[in-house]
Amino acid sequence: MKLKAHGELLSMVNLEKDTALHNAVRHGHLEIVELLIKKDPGLTQLINDYGESPLFLAVNRKHFSIATHILEASPTCSYQGRYNMNVLHAAVIRTQRNFLSAFIQKCQTAITEADEFGWTPLHYSAYLCQPKATQLLLKYNISVAYMKDKDGMSALHIAAKEGHAIVMRELITICPQTCELLDYKGRTALHVAVESGKTSVIKYALMTRDLEGLINKQDKEGNTPLHLAAIHGHHDIANLLAGDRRVDKRAMNKEGLTSIEIISTMELRRCERAWITMKLVLAGALPSLKGVVYGDNTKTKLPQHVESKEPAEYQEKKHTALDRKGELRENEESKYHRLKDISNTHLLVATIIATVTFAAGRFEISARLKSQKLTTLDGLLFTMLQICVTRTKGAKLLMENNRDVAYMKDKEGMSSFHLAAKEGHEIAMRQIIALCPEAYELRDNYRGVL
Repeated sequence: MKLKAHGELLSMVNLEKDTALHNAVRHGHLEIVELLIKKDPGLTQLINDYGESPLFLAVNRKHFSIATHILEASPTCSYQGRYNMNVLHAAVIRTQRNFLSAFIQKCQTAITEADEFGWTPLHYSAYLCQPKATQLLLKYNISVAYMKDKDGMSALHIAAKEGHAIVMRELITICPQTCELLDYKGRTALHVAVESGKTSVIKYALMTRDLEGLINKQDKEGNTPLHLAAIHGHHDIANLLAGDRRVDKRAMNKEGLTSIEIISTMELRRCERAWITMKLVLAGALPSLKGVVYGDNTKTKLPQHVESKEPAEYQEKKHTALDRKGELRENEESKYHRLKDISNTHLLVATIIATVTFAAGRFEISARLKSQKLTTLDGLLFTMLQICVTRTKGAKLLMENNRDVAYMKDKEGMSSFHLAAKEGHEIAMRQIIALCPEAYELRDNYRGVL
């Protein structure tokens, strides 16, 4: 094929400002690309309306043989792409490590260039879980690890958010100080991983010395990772953090709430919530002072009646509106007290369980649960009461919280009152009768009443 056209003809563009070279690259015609560049190397510097250079188009469409030829034949070619990306962004996204290495060697400044989202090529390698590309980018420029996007997130934040612990390992090994980076909400990489529910990253963080300092770090709202696990309902992560002795279970956020109070309102099965709460209590967790002493200690004084000059019809409408506001306020208050009662219930149950666990030992509890085939929270409470009455510890406290448990029976029909009588524990019997008089009339499966 012979090109008779003048250089100006080769550089002519269509409505989208594509040149002949753009179209040849787009359709993968290597021979035409070679011929066009030989006649006019300047074509590699032109971009279309979308901001795409021929080199970017070649990489984006995975025509790597064409991209390699452009790079070798025209070292001064443009590497711009759409969305303010460059060829390195495209090479990382299209997972072409060989070309990535060749291009970096010729144009290292592209490593720190960010697209319109504020993402550098390293952000994309973290997002797409490419540890080798991460290594390669950091080999030529370590500073890119400390660059942040428009939300203040570094590549480590992105890797944590997506659950890519292997990329986090590469970043931390080469640039350990990236662990201290915060986004614009004051969140560390661990905060972001917890919010996204990435359990694998949390496990990795708890085993990594460089990340140990993040375990109790607070964001701008004062929330630790444990707070966020509770707020976002990630009970697996909450359970994991609650079981680690380094986690501060008494930390309060800016609203004055501890993690145990937030967990009490999580949407979980009762047994799951009680189990996590129990782990927190055993580890020394406490509710906040606000949660313990908060109450309506002041009453609003209503102003004395003043004769109104407003029309009667307007006054009637206004009073109706005020009544509705009062109803809404009462509903909100009752909702708050319900949540508070739920919180106190689970905290109390967890405290009792913790006390009994220390006194009786987990093996006795496990054996009783297994023998009774009880798996619900009620079953757990019944088992706790059985142990309480045999040891005369905690029975009164447990029944004051839930009197129904005094009327529950085991598979032989024996209530806790039967068991207390069998063991000769008169104090426990008196406690049961004082709070639950009808328990005296309960019959077992064989002998009837006592």
